[in-house]
Amino acid sequence: MNKYIEPAVFVGLCLLFIWLVLALVKFATKKNPVVWVLGTVVLGSTTNLVLLGYWAVILSIAALLYKRVGPDSEAASKFWLHVRRKSYHGLATLLFAPGILYARQLLYLGFTVALACFVLAECLRALRIHPWSSVIDQFLRRFTDHRDTGAIVTSHFFLLFGCALPVWLGGSSAVASLAGVLTLGIADTAASLVGTRLGRHRWPGSPKTIEGSTAFAFSLCAAAGIAYAAGAEEKCGPIALLVLCAVLAALEALTTQNDNLVVPLTISR
Repeated sequence: MNKYIEPAVFVGLCLLFIWLVLALVKFATKKNPVVWVLGTVVLGSTTNLVLLGYWAVILSIAALLYKRVGPDSEAASKFWLHVRRKSYHGLATLLFAPGILYARQLLYLGFTVALACFVLAECLRALRIHPWSSVIDQFLRRFTDHRDTGAIVTSHFFLLFGCALPVWLGGSSAVASLAGVLTLGIADTAASLVGTRLGRHRWPGSPKTIEGSTAFAFSLCAAAGIAYAAGAEEKCGPIALLVLCAVLAALEALTTQNDNLVVPLTISR
């Protein structure tokens, strides 16, 4: 792309996505978006200010550590690729869980901004806008596997939607709204790491292992218990919870659809 056109495209895309975020906020609130964001969401609650500071700290630490998660060479093991990918899931848990429990309104805005940033970054990468495309591509390729070999990288979109949709759709309880964070950030991470490292027995017709699914079920059950202890409203007893986690583990292992969407949406209802 022409060197004089690239800056114009970059500025145009940035302005377009800022306008889209503001338009969505105005549509949802029926208020001036800047006044609403500053007066109600940011400055209207001490909890929101604390959460914004917490997000800044967590993202700063993640930015400093992301290159240190596992070897960076082509010969790096499959296990370390899983560690890098699932560390991204763990970051989502640290960012989103406090918002779901204590600052839901701010999290709605955060999800919208994150989605806009993801789309903007992918546009810059796909259109090869210098110098942003190479930086974004280098970052994303540390986390991609065979499912992201095409022109568009989608894994981070599925992770964001998996965490956000139970919240956007209004889960029947706090734990239902936490469905994406619990299943993707904790249970799916445990299943992937245990299955890759210790898995020996595979489900019929699936590359996933029974050992990984067992880790999924027990880690999800433990995470839901922690959420209840943190103040989430309890909707089912321990036996029912354990059965639900076992069913979700089997669904995660056997579904032919994208499990990052199917499992969170199943538990959220």
